[in-house]
Amino acid sequence: MRLSWAMRICVASVVIFIACGVASAVSTQRTGWLIDPGTGYGPIKLGMSEKDVRARLGPPPPSPGPSINTLWSWPDALAIGFSLDQHTVNYISIREQTGVTSGGARVGSTIDQVVGEFGGSSTSGSACNRITISTGSEWAMAIDYFQRGISFDFSVGASPRVKEIKIFLPRVCP
Repeated sequence: MRLSWAMRICVASVVIFIACGVASAVSTQRTGWLIDPGTGYGPIKLGMSEKDVRARLGPPPPSPGPSINTLWSWPDALAIGFSLDQHTVNYISIREQTGVTSGGARVGSTIDQVVGEFGGSSTSGSACNRITISTGSEWAMAIDYFQRGISFDFSVGASPRVKEIKIFLPRVCP
């Protein structure tokens, strides 16, 4: 049975509408999740099993290359790294603006907003908090709060903004 042009357009419109609705639901699923340094992001916690992450987020998106099942990545949104031995969450990388710390820091925040909530580094390059500056094209600066289990990468430009937040287990400092 051949479909008329009008019917084809109608079917295509329905398919696009459904696809956009699904994409929208996935992107808004994490709205308002708390970024909790050294602990997790919303219901995703450090130390959580792959099975538990899958139960909360669904299956990971397909990997563009060979997968070793240690990194689940949602482009321009979220990445979850798993330990090789226990297959539990050992870091979370947040690139979406929907999550926020208890003090209001999020992707898109300024350096002043981050330092206002977490403090500056008493000594640049200390074992506990570190500020690094790169001349590379990918990022201009990072502030790592190792004792708290959170790191902020900033964009290049006249007024750098947070482009990525990483959550990891806090480190003991001397």
